[in-house]
Order: sequence, then C-alpha cells, then structure tokens
Amino acid sequence: MKMEHQRGFSLAGLLLVVALLALVVDYGYHIIPVYTVKGTIQNIFRSLATHHPDYTQEEVRRKLPEIMRVEYLDPEKDVPEEFFDNLVVVSEDGKMDISTEYQVEVWPLGMPEPFRDPDVDEEDVELSLFERLQLKARLVFDFEISAHTP
Repeated sequence: MKMEHQRGFSLAGLLLVVALLALVVDYGYHIIPVYTVKGTIQNIFRSLATHHPDYTQEEVRRKLPEIMRVEYLDPEKDVPEEFFDNLVVVSEDGKMDISTEYQVEVWPLGMPEPFRDPDVDEEDVELSLFERLQLKARLVFDFEISAHTP
C-alpha cells in the first residue's frame, strides 16, 4: 500500500498565515502615517530654511500651522504639543536653523482604559491580561527633525 503525502496548507496553517499577515498590515496601518507626517514636516522645514531664511522664530511659529494645513497636516492632531514646545528657530545673516523634537506613541491594539487618564502613573495601575498585551504592543517613536539653510 502506497501512502501519498499531503501538499499545500492545512486550514490551520492557512489561518496562521492570514493572522500573521493581518498583524503586519495592522502595524503598517499604524506606523506608515507616523513616518508620513515626519517626512512632510522635514520637507516643510527644508523649504522654510531654503526659501525663507529671514523668518524669525515668531513668524515661523505663526505661519507653521497654516503651512502644515496646506500640506494636509492637522497641527492639533498630527503632532503632539511638544512639537511646538520644542520648536527652535535661529535666523541670522540670511541663514536659518530650524529644529524640533517630539515623541509619538502608537497603540496598535488600542490604549488600555487606565492610560486614557493623563494623570495616571503607569507603575500604580493593575492591568488585565489584555491590557498588559495592549501595553506591550505599544510603539514609541522619538523624532528629531531639523533643517539648515545651505
């Protein structure tokens, strides 16, 4: 009696591949916009340093939200407050240095309920198993963006 070997995926194997693919797509869905915003801001900074090196820090702070909106960014939603808090513009002798740094948190599995309160201390919170999984899946990105007049 000759035995034939099965070829291809079993249903369990197919489901595993689909689940892994869905996980990769979900992470991409959350990560790609973060880097798209960063790239757009980098381009805005380069443009300001190249084409408007005479702008003062006050002018840049006043005009930057409008420029961001033209580039389809929402200054209230797409960047954290620390983006503007850490914004430094040095403009002298027809040259500009512009820079900022900020942090973005991405929660691919959603933010655990206790963390929705900005005053909560991470160490003092008891989390369920799923909330611990949400916390472990969190991604934190630190960005430093700068541009200088050539």
